[in-house]
Amino acid sequence: MQELYISAHTCRDEAGRSHTFQYFLLQSESVYENRLCKDYGVMVRASEAEQVRIPHITTDHDRIVNLLSLLKTHGVSPAHLSDVIEDWL
Repeated sequence: MQELYISAHTCRDEAGRSHTFQYFLLQSESVYENRLCKDYGVMVRASEAEQVRIPHITTDHDRIVNLLSLLKTHGVSPAHLSDVIEDWL
């Protein structure tokens, strides 16, 4: 599985502390209906110790790029990534 860095976003929490989140595209290959195809997921990292990976979300590249854009725009943290993906699906 490849991890491709997309971008970072810095925001402040309610206490005024700054947090920087990094967003990655996860790319792998899977067999679907006897065909080899690329599938995509995402990873959000706040630090090496705090990161969440969700692979195999979609085979649609444009859709995953749009999702990553939304995650960055809204400053989604690793702690909230699973909930956001569940709602997005």
